[in-house]
Amino acid sequence: MSITGFPDHPPTRSGQSISDYYAGMLCAFSIMSALHYRDRSGKGQRIDLALLDSLLIALDNLGERYTVGGELLTRAGNVSFAGSSSGVYPTTDGHVAVVAGASNAVWKRFCEIIGRADLVRDPGFATAPARRDRRDEIAGIIQGWTSMRSKAEVVDTLASGGVPAAPVNNVAEMIADPQVQAREMFVDVDHPVYGTLKTTGTPLKLSETPGRIRWLAPQPGEHNEEVFVGMLGHSRDDLARWRQAGVI
Repeated sequence: MSITGFPDHPPTRSGQSISDYYAGMLCAFSIMSALHYRDRSGKGQRIDLALLDSLLIALDNLGERYTVGGELLTRAGNVSFAGSSSGVYPTTDGHVAVVAGASNAVWKRFCEIIGRADLVRDPGFATAPARRDRRDEIAGIIQGWTSMRSKAEVVDTLASGGVPAAPVNNVAEMIADPQVQAREMFVDVDHPVYGTLKTTGTPLKLSETPGRIRWLAPQPGEHNEEVFVGMLGHSRDDLARWRQAGVI
């Protein structure tokens, strides 16, 4: 089984693009599918995976909205194309993500929560297509309500009333999030120079072979003895001589 389609010099994790992310997931899924087929048939196969294809998959249904409906979408800010009442809205201390119209029932609950039950009876807001046509107007209504409240108040009020909502966290808030901490997605690791540092944990939560962060990146030359003596068979005298000469 061979895999083609990846660049010769993939970007580092810090510069990872959305196409890299999707390509990684699709690669893993393709490998598992090929291994499953091999177990059943005894035959291997070649996987052809391109970053371009992965990026097109990441576009969700934007392609079909053009090929089927002739709709050429443009930028729309934080409001979702899929649902006129779904988007990111400002609060007094940041932003929240709200899905106020996932269904007519959710839209009804949202309108009642914000004291606008009249919108439920208005034909211009009664259905998802109607709300989509008035996307900007609805965004203004939602923003008018959220902008007067804190993130916590908006999320607590809507979530307890059956309307999907979540805070948009900055990095500090993300790290401090109770669920992130419970999942051990940031862990303390000892560093020989800087002491204890907090670094990103592993998402691999396997019951028998759980992943863990054992150490941080090594210091320059930290493993010289393991490599030159242990792996390559040179003597410790060679190592000392090279160090004295400034070779390593």
